[in-house]
Amino acid sequence: MFLLARNAHAQIVYDPEAYRQLADAAAGQTPPVGTKITLQNWQNYRRFLPVGMQTAYSGKYRFRIGADAEYDIEVAPARSLTLPGKYLDDTRKYLGQERLVESRAGGYTLAPLPGATAGLPFGTDPGEPDLGYKVVYNWWLAYSPRISHFYDETSSLDQYKNFATQTIDFTFYRLSHLSEPGLPVALPYARGYLNSQRLVIVAPEQVKYNTTLQMWPDNPAQYPDFYSFLPTQRHSLRLATAATCSPMGSSDFVQDDIGFQQPHFKVAFLGLKKLLTRIQDPEKGRNPASYDITASFPTWPTPGSGRWQIRDSYVIDLQPLPILGNYCYSHRVVYIDKETWFNVFTEMYDVDGKFWKIHWNNVAPVRDGDREVLINPASQVAGVMLDFKGNHASIDLFRDMTIGEFVPRQYQNAEELAFPAGLQQVLR
Repeated sequence: MFLLARNAHAQIVYDPEAYRQLADAAAGQTPPVGTKITLQNWQNYRRFLPVGMQTAYSGKYRFRIGADAEYDIEVAPARSLTLPGKYLDDTRKYLGQERLVESRAGGYTLAPLPGATAGLPFGTDPGEPDLGYKVVYNWWLAYSPRISHFYDETSSLDQYKNFATQTIDFTFYRLSHLSEPGLPVALPYARGYLNSQRLVIVAPEQVKYNTTLQMWPDNPAQYPDFYSFLPTQRHSLRLATAATCSPMGSSDFVQDDIGFQQPHFKVAFLGLKKLLTRIQDPEKGRNPASYDITASFPTWPTPGSGRWQIRDSYVIDLQPLPILGNYCYSHRVVYIDKETWFNVFTEMYDVDGKFWKIHWNNVAPVRDGDREVLINPASQVAGVMLDFKGNHASIDLFRDMTIGEFVPRQYQNAEELAFPAGLQQVLR
């Protein structure tokens, strides 16, 4: 009761001024390399911290950054990260073909649909007008390999610090808007879909082989198609997907946290900001031991597993349009890395504008020839969704990541496995 009363008294609300005060990318002043940010001096550097991270420093909620040395942020030199060369070539090739068109919902959609193009639809350095919408669609269509496979070790932490864990066998198929040597921009069997995600639970034993298939159209206004395979019944069934705020299983994610209909939102551009970003070491960052899931800020990375650097990030605010009705979030603030178009941090506010959740992706670069790139999902090494109102956390630790031709053979048949017919193979 004391904790609930304290949280009710301390709640933070959405304030556009907090985002205006973040350090502009055009400003020359940044913390010198070697600067150490602690719980004692963080106020001096708050302009370089996402608002959600400032909230964790404030101590007003149960999830918080502590005073121990493991929480110290030391500023390191920035490293160059980019996108794959073929994808950048396609950006130049198709630049100018996509345009923003007003949608019936009141936002903006793309024309033509992106199934016949590749690369960033608005280039590596989009400008006004409608910059916020251009950032959203560049982010949506950022590079992803034709196939990625990994295991997701998930944990749910409740307010009593009880853990429930699962292991998910996760395969991600990109079906169109492809930038792969020797392949068309849309696979012949894409059928109007941008990508498909196949999630098979492999532990614990009680729910083993329960499978979800998520198919996302290349029309951003369309809802996804979700299918579920239940091994106890030996058949699949289609799930409703219009309930955009429905929880995903027992996690702190709702359906729209994993993908949403861009034309259904008003986008406010909050600026291009210089912000501290954690870049994990490619080897250590993929080791589950590099994250303290029992910390006061769950999955806080351990010292030596990566480095903090100042990077330019687009900050945009997604606000629901009336078509969504009584939507779960009044504001979803997204931080998009300018070089790689990777979503590294997100903040959510409830319907009353009160601070609710943050989603933090820990990322590590992968090699593409002589360059280091951040790509989705291959660069994800850990993530956490923190519910500051309910004192809940959903934790993801990714392991055994492979992409393209290195994905195990049994996952390679995208023509079948990326679609509902492939669900009949689950028990094989």
